[in-house]
This record gives sequence, structure tokens and C-alpha cells, in this order.
Amino acid sequence: MSSTLSQMVARRAYFSASIEELLSASTEEVLGSLTRDSEFSVEPTQRDAWIQQLAVLQEALPGFKGRGRAYFEFVVPRLGKRIDVVLLIDHVLFVVEFKVGEKNFTRSGLEQVWDYALDLKNFHETSHAVAVAPVLVATRARGKLGAVATTQHNDGVLCPITVSPECLALCIGQVLLFCTGDKIDPLEWEQGRYKPTPTIVEAAKHLRSSGRLAPRGGRGLDVATQALIEDEAEQALVVTVRALVGQMFTRRQNLRVL
Repeated sequence: MSSTLSQMVARRAYFSASIEELLSASTEEVLGSLTRDSEFSVEPTQRDAWIQQLAVLQEALPGFKGRGRAYFEFVVPRLGKRIDVVLLIDHVLFVVEFKVGEKNFTRSGLEQVWDYALDLKNFHETSHAVAVAPVLVATRARGKLGAVATTQHNDGVLCPITVSPECLALCIGQVLLFCTGDKIDPLEWEQGRYKPTPTIVEAAKHLRSSGRLAPRGGRGLDVATQALIEDEAEQALVVTVRALVGQMFTRRQNLRVL
């Protein structure tokens, strides 16, 4: 990996590794990288959360050695927030959010992981054409594995899947069987730019030209997104797109908490 690409990946994820590297990594090694690259001071609660996330993944992923890569704290293009873990395994992109210390699955948790999955699908260039599986893990839940299913929109994003830690490997296996597609190349995927799908871009341009949404420059953008989008005109479009998609998300059907 070139130094330029390595720096770009580092800006988007605090830690990344192949699955086999992740399985052999020590807790201290992973924590060191996460802490070093974090934009903020790391509280003990965040440190403990990373430790538990790593433990769950190292227990769940041995059957998937040589088949993908993991990214901790991956930036969400539109929202400027960070996904707990993104897993690229075979032909599926898994968006994994952990609720550490929780045994129940809440509506807000489901909406959060679904929003993150939709953002990658619609705003991350190399995620447009791949299957995306949002997965919500409650670390104190036991014996829980939600159904694997598509939404009525059939947009390549699965319905959010609720899962307890000991069922995560089974969940991943079921999703891989359920979805079809070409194997994802991690190096190619990592080079994906912030790029809304053509449908969303055209809708945003229409709103801007009509005067209903007319942001200026990058006003309102978070630092992480501005770092990825240097052109002021593109930043203005991003702000418009955020407003448009925010409206779309508020009209989304209610989720049933499984």
C-alpha cells in the first residue's frame, strides 16, 4: 500500500487490518493504534468498549481468515460520524455497531446502524454496487440472531440484523449465503471517494437551482468530511445532499424492534 493511500485510510479509520492480522493482534496493539489516531482524548468507557468489540470479533472471525479486512471507527461520509467496525468479507460489506453492556435492541440503535449502512451505500463511491449488511450487536444479549432479509426498496441494503456476540459468526455466514455479488477488493474499496449516487446528485442540484435548498460552501460540514472534499463547490453540494437525504430519512417507515 502506498504511503498516500495509507494516510487516506488512516484518516477514514483509526485502525484497519486483514482478518488474519486482526485475529493475531494483541489488545495493546489495537488499542494503541485506536488511541493514537483518535481525534479526541479517549475516555475509559471508550477504551473498554474497544476492548470488548475486539474480543467479540476475535471470537467470531476465525472461520473467515483470508477473506477480508476490518476497519475500526470508519468515518460515515454524509454524517461525519464513525462506524464502530466495517467488515469486508467476500462480497459483502458489513456495518457493525456495538451496544456495549446492553442486552436489549432499541429502535434508536437500529436506526443508527441502518443510517450508517445507507450512507455508505449512497455516498461512498466504491460501496454503491456492493451488498451492505447493517448488524447491531448488544454485548450482553444471548441467543439472539435476527432474520436476514431485504427491504421493500430492494436497494442492496439489508434490513438491520440484531445479533448477540456468540451468534455473530453464524450471522455473517448466513448473510454471505443470502447475498450475491463479486468479491470486494479491499485496496480498491479503500480508494472510494465521497460521491453521492447519480439519483441523489440530480435531486440535490434540482433543489439548489429551485432555490429551496441553497447552502454556501462547506458551511456546516464536519472536519472529517471537509478533509475528504477540498473543492468548495463540491462541499456546497454535499451540504445540500445532506439536507435532502435528511428529509428522506425522516419519512422512512417505522422499524420493528426484533
